[in-house]
Amino acid sequence: MANLMGENLVILGKICGHFGVNGWLKIVSYTRPASQIFQYDNWTLVCLDKSGRLNDKRLWVEGEVSAFKKNAKGLVVKLAGYDSREVSATLMGSNIGIDRSRLEPLPEGDYYWLDLIGLSVVNLEGVILGKVDHLLETGANDVLVVRSGSFQDAKEENTGEERLLPWIANVVTRVDLKSGVMTVDWKEHY
Repeated sequence: MANLMGENLVILGKICGHFGVNGWLKIVSYTRPASQIFQYDNWTLVCLDKSGRLNDKRLWVEGEVSAFKKNAKGLVVKLAGYDSREVSATLMGSNIGIDRSRLEPLPEGDYYWLDLIGLSVVNLEGVILGKVDHLLETGANDVLVVRSGSFQDAKEENTGEERLLPWIANVVTRVDLKSGVMTVDWKEHY
């Protein structure tokens, strides 16, 4: 998707369903807190077809948030110009993105999760443990999911070893985004 949309598109969520008949849409937010997605009033919507592939007719559209609310079942949004269930159905399954330049700069030592995904993870002995596959949010601290094995084809199922490392200062000793390496105090056989 990055090649089609440009390197600066950051995916913040996804449109996952209808809410009523007046064009309102249910969304899943990847931001924390979830309602922070509404901090951005103009979205780039990456349109997918029913099978989840990029729609050949429209790869993306701009969506202006005209109203939003949180209800008991999650977040819902109304986009300008999408005033009926039929019209908003064209956006179903679309990813919600913004240009990376719109993200707030973080203080030294803080990172957006999206910047950590794909980093090589090396321990203090120089052993490559794998790459950051994704992160998990837990009550105590976030957790890095590090996978070893082949990363050649993102569609291929990874059969390598999976390690769960806590995102704490005693474990993550250095993050170098420029070189794409995270150094951790974690033994190879933990």
